[in-house]
Amino acid sequence: MLELSWRVRPGRECKYCGEMRIESMAKGKHSIGGRMMLCKSCSNARTSAWRKANHESLLATRRAQYASDPEPHRKRQAEYKKANPEAVRQRRSRHYQKNKAKENAQAAAWKAANPDKVREALQIRRARKMSALIEEFTDVEIFERDGYTCYLCGRLTDPGLRPYEALKTVLEHRTPLSRPGGVHSRANCATACWECNARKGAKTEEEYREVQCLTSLSAA
Repeated sequence: MLELSWRVRPGRECKYCGEMRIESMAKGKHSIGGRMMLCKSCSNARTSAWRKANHESLLATRRAQYASDPEPHRKRQAEYKKANPEAVRQRRSRHYQKNKAKENAQAAAWKAANPDKVREALQIRRARKMSALIEEFTDVEIFERDGYTCYLCGRLTDPGLRPYEALKTVLEHRTPLSRPGGVHSRANCATACWECNARKGAKTEEEYREVQCLTSLSAA
């Protein structure tokens, strides 16, 4: 019988669809000629069906492997994310669209439990939008540096208070991000109470103190 180089020999075709083209056959290390009696399309379909049918057991196995030694998994994840940012973004977008209600509920719960972290993230985001210089530091670094004392009124603040309470500890930009020279840096950030922060608004420190001085003179 004439043997053709572009196809497998008769009897070695895909047992599901009859495919015979060599390049379309799935590879098998221990199979005759290095090709299985299974084409790539049928192999992928079978694998996908098996994974779908055994989703819970696969998930349990992966979780157990991760729990026993998480570092290699974290390293691989970090490398993949760095090499495939667009694929990661699309995957997250698909997951969000599929689980929008659950994702929004979790995000709302986290924001309610972590108002200070939300505020910190918003400040960095504002600085990025305005192309301001950004230093990497946390609000707590500034609070501890300043002894949790408001630099505008001198009162001791309390980070444990609820948002919008007068003496709630907040991070304040001496020169606002919206003004020339406004940067998110240690030198430009200070501890303030919520009340002074709200009164100062988008004023610079000098403008705020000038207004406070004029207000005091008027009251006198």
